[in-house]
Amino acid sequence: MHQSSEQRDRRQPNPRYRSVHDLNTRDREHFEIAKALPSGFDRSQFLDRYRSVYPTRNVGSVIPSDYCFDVENGGNFLYPRFLLRPQRNRYQFVGLGRATAQACAVTSLDIPHATVPPTRPHTGTRGRSGRRFVPAQGISLRLNEEIAFAAIQAYNEDPTVDRQERAAFRAIGGGIEQGGVLRQLRALNSAYSTRCSLADLRVVSDSIELGWREWTRVLEAQLDLESSPPRIGDVRTLLSFFLARPTSRRPRSLATKSMHFASPVAFSPVDTYVADKMGSELRAGSWAQTAGLDHDEMTTWYHDLLQVIYDVGNANRDVIARLLVHDESTGPGEHHARLRGLPKLLDKIFWLAAREERRGVRMRIFES
Repeated sequence: MHQSSEQRDRRQPNPRYRSVHDLNTRDREHFEIAKALPSGFDRSQFLDRYRSVYPTRNVGSVIPSDYCFDVENGGNFLYPRFLLRPQRNRYQFVGLGRATAQACAVTSLDIPHATVPPTRPHTGTRGRSGRRFVPAQGISLRLNEEIAFAAIQAYNEDPTVDRQERAAFRAIGGGIEQGGVLRQLRALNSAYSTRCSLADLRVVSDSIELGWREWTRVLEAQLDLESSPPRIGDVRTLLSFFLARPTSRRPRSLATKSMHFASPVAFSPVDTYVADKMGSELRAGSWAQTAGLDHDEMTTWYHDLLQVIYDVGNANRDVIARLLVHDESTGPGEHHARLRGLPKLLDKIFWLAAREERRGVRMRIFES
């Protein structure tokens, strides 16, 4: 893909911003926070510092990558640039006008499709333990737009799927409610056939009811997955309500679905269809590999998957925006609207594609 002169210029220091005094209030805050952090900081560290310095600010739109020379986030080409992102979710402050095109020579503009940067090791077979869900290095994350549109429409128009979604929505559409957790989990288990026993559901529901304050506190802190993956500590805390107590089966799928209904834009529901289809195309792993994972290992695995979903969203911002419009037009009902966002959007695409493949219809989601 050839770069236009405009695209090349986006990697150059923006001449509008020669000093910090040229920045507006919001951009100056980002500049000062980034400048004060050690090199190699991540977004969680940035948010922690931002919250402590500006406690009244809404951090939902704080996206350090908008200020990176080597990252293109759709509409951020007019932003001041003062950061580099040498690794995924790692940032380096370089100042206004100091980073050059040479320092930023390798960007997503230099290759035909956005790919996974080699920031996490890939073992090929993922080892015998399968404790991680990490794509192969250099594999494309660019969605096949035609297939994605078709999958969304087919999912929203499927009567069996629609009945399932409506049943879950009737029980838990407003989120998990204190005092009614067991009833809601039973309905969720029935709607999605997660095969949890009543005894296990009671263990989980008692855990959530007793830890309601902590459950609520962590959920209220979550951001949209389009802007940032959740903290691994938050994932560990929420999964603990399902996996840190003795149960006859490991309610892994129920856990992710419950977290999704509790915070639809932050967490993705996962089952064998979604994990196997995504894992197969990205050579990342499979759902079967999670069967023997303990609480901490499952935390790492699920956090990996959420990172992948964030990366896919980041690599397809233009496509995702169009897909969300298409999702709304083909699935306007309130049971769709409650869950609409990046996590459910990709869940629909991968679930539908996996189901069709089991029927003998090949659907490749990512461009090769």
